[in-house]
Amino acid sequence: MDDDPLVAASLLRRLSTLYQVSTVPGATEALEVLKEERVFDVILCDVMMPGMTGVDFYRRLSDQGGSLHRKVIFMTGGVVSAGMNEFFAQVPNRCLEKPIDDQILAQALKDAVQMSAD
Repeated sequence: MDDDPLVAASLLRRLSTLYQVSTVPGATEALEVLKEERVFDVILCDVMMPGMTGVDFYRRLSDQGGSLHRKVIFMTGGVVSAGMNEFFAQVPNRCLEKPIDDQILAQALKDAVQMSAD
């Protein structure tokens, strides 16, 4: 999920040839989609979004129980607070810097699928 329509469209275009991809503009919408009992292997999540940050989204998933929070790969434009850096140091999830290189993205997807399967 990304609140920037251009970033979301770019990810959709880059990934849809290999994967089934769904996009939503924010964390609140993503939580609604995840209630539909659809299965997702990976969740790409922007760190800074209006309404609910990616970190808050992750915490909501974690609080719900299950393993969905383990499937999150964070994306950031590079501006994160000290508190967010501390959070990222404590969780195993990757945080990718935008613009995201295709090889780095491919490896992160592979790692996230493996980690969520363990």
